[in-house]
Amino acid sequence: MKIERLINIIMLLLENDTISANSLAQRFSVSKRTILRDMDSLILAHIPIYTTRGPKGGFGIMDSYKFNKRLLTEFDIQNILIALSGLSEFTADKETALTIDKLKSLLPNKMNNLKTLIDFEEIHEALSAAKKLIFFAIQHSKTIEISYIDHNGQQTERKVEPYQLYYKNTSWYLYSYSLDKGDFRTFKLSRITSISLLEKEFDQKSFKSTDNTNPNLNFFLSKIEVIVHKKSRDKLIEGVETGELLEVDKNHYQTTLVLPDHEFGYQYLANFGTTLKIIGPDFYLKNYVEWLENDVKSIF
Repeated sequence: MKIERLINIIMLLLENDTISANSLAQRFSVSKRTILRDMDSLILAHIPIYTTRGPKGGFGIMDSYKFNKRLLTEFDIQNILIALSGLSEFTADKETALTIDKLKSLLPNKMNNLKTLIDFEEIHEALSAAKKLIFFAIQHSKTIEISYIDHNGQQTERKVEPYQLYYKNTSWYLYSYSLDKGDFRTFKLSRITSISLLEKEFDQKSFKSTDNTNPNLNFFLSKIEVIVHKKSRDKLIEGVETGELLEVDKNHYQTTLVLPDHEFGYQYLANFGTTLKIIGPDFYLKNYVEWLENDVKSIF
């Protein structure tokens, strides 16, 4: 994923004086054009990138910036790790693990509890598989059937339409519409004993976002619909997994993607400027607009 590549690029730039775009492209198996877009994203995020010309030219980070003092604070690293640990469980690979290990090593010993919390290598495999299946169902608006054990120890079969998969207080939860109850319900993933994907697709219903009162430790993933201009289409599909691209007109495409309802998701969308428009859901658009307004106020 793009966020992993950006963090790895920062680490490499901190360890080297300069690195050429071609070297970075070969290292991450992407095009030179993608690396140039990555550099634009880092600059927009206020990372002090500079370029040099000539045979030994390339990209570098200003020497006056130190990773553990000015570039990213302990709080920044903590937030990045939480976001990565949540997203990586859907696309877990060795590169993701290496990225998280590098960042974890930068945290002081006083944050050992957080290091343990985000160590996805110790997460139960069955739980990880359930999240992957739910993530797919949210992305494709597919109904699922679950076997669920409630707090009284009673096991029931439920058919639900999944809307959000979120992390809160060290546990994962599914927020969905229960076809049996005719209302929205929250299910703790550790209480789901089995899960199966059904062929039936569902139409999005209007709903309120789940409570996310502590944005530093809680976040959830939500499916959003967007319209993107053709000049940013490739940038979008290279950064995250999207649904089917539907041509709206000769200049625009409509698609779906799953992002955290959190600052990291908002920052990703903001990189597209006016070339991307959020269609829904309304709660995500509202949160995104509020984040943008607060960001502008902090500047001026």
